Formats: sequence, structure tokens, C-alpha cells
Amino acid sequence: MPILTAGRLDDPKLAAQAVGEGQVDMALPGRGLLADPDWPNKVRYQKLDKIRPCLGCHDGCMGRMESGKKISCAVNPACGREAEYSIDSALKEKEIMIVGGEQKNVRKRNNNC
Repeated sequence: MPILTAGRLDDPKLAAQAVGEGQVDMALPGRGLLADPDWPNKVRYQKLDKIRPCLGCHDGCMGRMESGKKISCAVNPACGREAEYSIDSALKEKEIMIVGGEQKNVRKRNNNC
């Protein structure tokens, strides 16, 4: 019977260690996916430093659900509101200029990895 586990195994190195040592067959990041839905791709492509970690605070996920509110996340406010936070393509293509800030601070849509 396969053993799956969740609960603060959103640290990829710890999860890999648990699987590698045969303690579990599969480690599930659980709330880590609420904090960073691109977690699996970042692990797959070895971009561990880009993972937005779950704080384990329960403020947005479990805490909100217990009070009957929609799920969210303290480090990912778009969690549970993906439709509201979605960015649609412009109807007409435009050239834009971004002034200020360093290039490394400019994020492009769908470039989370």
C-alpha cells in the first residue's frame, strides 16, 4: 500500500529526502501549492530559490475556511480569486515603456519559473 504524506512537506529537499529514504512513497506539498501554485514546475526545473514558501500561518487558508470565508493565502492573495486576478490580453497590441526599477524586478506574466 503506497504511503502518501502532507503537512509542511513543502520544502522540496525535505520531501525528496523522505521519499529517497523510503519513509513515504509520495510527499504532497499541500498548502505549499496555495502559496505557490507553480511549485511543482519550480522543483522540476531546479528553481528552488524562486519558490514562494508557505508561512504555515493558517490566516488565509484554514483560518478563512473555518470562518466560512473563501480560501486565500497570506503570501498569495490571488489564491481562491484566480478569475478576479486574471490578466487578459489587451484588445489592441501596444508598445510600452517601463520607467524605474531594475530589470530583475520586472516580472512578466507566466514567467514565474
